[in-house]
Amino acid sequence: MTSFASFVDTAVQRIEDQQLITGELLSLEFDGARWKTRPYPLWSAIAHDALCSLDSGSTAFNSGTLNLLPREESRALCARVAAVRWRLRTYLAWEEEAGGAWKRCGRHSASPEDAATTACAATALLPVHPGRFAQADRWRESAVRRFIAAPQNDRVARGLALRFLAQSGASTRGLRECVIEDCENCEELGADLPWFAWGTARAWRFGFLPGGAAVARTLLLGLEAMHRRDPSFGGIAPLAFALSALLNLHECAPPPGITDEARHESEHKSGHRSEHRSEPQSPSASARLALVEELLDATVAALESPLAPDACIHGDSASPAAVLALLLANTALACIATGRYPR
Repeated sequence: MTSFASFVDTAVQRIEDQQLITGELLSLEFDGARWKTRPYPLWSAIAHDALCSLDSGSTAFNSGTLNLLPREESRALCARVAAVRWRLRTYLAWEEEAGGAWKRCGRHSASPEDAATTACAATALLPVHPGRFAQADRWRESAVRRFIAAPQNDRVARGLALRFLAQSGASTRGLRECVIEDCENCEELGADLPWFAWGTARAWRFGFLPGGAAVARTLLLGLEAMHRRDPSFGGIAPLAFALSALLNLHECAPPPGITDEARHESEHKSGHRSEHRSEPQSPSASARLALVEELLDATVAALESPLAPDACIHGDSASPAAVLALLLANTALACIATGRYPR
C-alpha cells in the first residue's frame, strides 16, 4: 500500500462502481451452480450503517478520519460517502412495504417480510432530528415488535431490533433484558456470533442503553474465544463484522480503573443484577488493542485484493460492495484506535 489516500480512493471507487442506478448495492445469490444477481435490501442497509463514520452529515461521524488524509482529499471522501449513503436511503425507502416492513428479497419478490432486513432498513431511515416523520417511525416500530413477538424470532434479529428501538427512542424494556441474556450465552451462537455482536454493540453504543460495560465484557470474551479457535472468524464477512463489533464495544467497555462498586451500580440501574454468579474477567485494554491490530492487518490484506462473492457470503447471499464498505470503515476506525496511520 503506497498511499493511504489512494488506497481509500480505490475502495470508495469500487463501492461506487457496484451501486446500481436504483441506489442498491449489487448483491448476489448462489443458486447451487453459479452466482446470480438478486436484490437484498439488508446488504444495502448494512453498507449505509457502516459508512456513517465517514459521512460528515451523520451524527455517528468520526472526525478523526479527517486526520488520516490530506485536507482536500478528506473533504472529497466525505462528499462521496454522503452521496452513496443518500442513494442507499432512497433505495431503502422505495423498498418499504405499506406496513413499515421490508421483504427479504425486495418488494417485487415473493419472499416473506424479514426481521433483520426490517430492523436494519428502519434504522437507516431514522430521522436525524427527533420528532420528524413520527408516523412512519411508529409503523416501523410496530413491524419490528411484531417480528420480535413471533415464536420463531432469533437472537441475531433481537439484537438488531434492540438497536432500532433504542435509537428511535422507543421503550426497550423486556427486549433489552432478553438480549443481555443472549450476550451471556453468546458462544452458543457459533458462526453467527460476529453478526450478533455487531448489531448488539451498535445498539448499546448508539442507543445509549444502560449496562454497556457488562455487555462489552461478555461479548469481548466471546469474540476472543472465537478468534482463538479460528483467527479468520471463518471468512472475510465475519471478520468485518467482528472487527466492527470490537471497535464499537471498545466505546462501551469500562474505562481503566473503574471500581466494582461502579459496575454494580450500572447493572442495578439497568435492572440486570449479577450478585449470584461469577462475573467474567474483563479482557485487558492491551489485549483488546492487540486483537484490533491483528484484525486490522487482516482487513487491509482483504481490501488490497479483489473481493469474491464466496468470501462475502452471509447465509445464502453476498454483496462484495457492502462488505467492502464495512472493511473500509473498520480500517479508518482501527487506525484511529491504534494510532497506526498507513500512509
